[in-house]
Amino acid sequence: MAGFKRTLYLDESGDLGFGTEGSSRFLVIGYIATGDPEGLQRAVKKLKERLHVRRDSELKANSSPPAVRYAVLQRLATLPIEVRCAVVRKELVWPNLRLTPNVLYNYLAKTVILPFVKVYGPVRLIYDRRSAKVAGPLLSFEDYLRTEAWGAGCTQDAIAIEGWASHLHFGLCAVDFVLHAVFRFYEAAEGRERNIILPRITNEFRIWEAQ
Repeated sequence: MAGFKRTLYLDESGDLGFGTEGSSRFLVIGYIATGDPEGLQRAVKKLKERLHVRRDSELKANSSPPAVRYAVLQRLATLPIEVRCAVVRKELVWPNLRLTPNVLYNYLAKTVILPFVKVYGPVRLIYDRRSAKVAGPLLSFEDYLRTEAWGAGCTQDAIAIEGWASHLHFGLCAVDFVLHAVFRFYEAAEGRERNIILPRITNEFRIWEAQ
């Protein structure tokens, strides 16, 4: 899109729960960055058609068989994208951030996004609006990121933010598969899918623990 150096597709894999049965041990939050968002979306759309996924059905990593996940990741690995993500071992999360999951989500999103924005801005950020809901008097996800970007020294137009329903955007479909692969590597020691996309991962850091 004209005016933006990069488009970022933000998502997470894992859950924000603590101490409940079935909650994950890890949480991964990150994004795909691309200078060719139209090309990425075309590639995923064509792949969805080739896999015979109904037009009105969402292509999701956690409900797809391994063969489909491999096919999506192999195609994404051929595209001019980069993947940056933060990996969180949830037992290390600060107690105050456990109390309000959306505050934790916002904090992690800021941590992984702003360093990129400072170098490559202006950027367009597209996120799954179902992932970022803040109740009460707190800033919305979009206002929070804009405020933090300004506080970090970014210009006012450094980041444009759009919330989409994930089933309506092929870029969000792509990042869902990528982060699911990273999540499975940490959560279940399943590394095959991550290895497929590994050449496109430019930054994968473990927050709150020694690298």
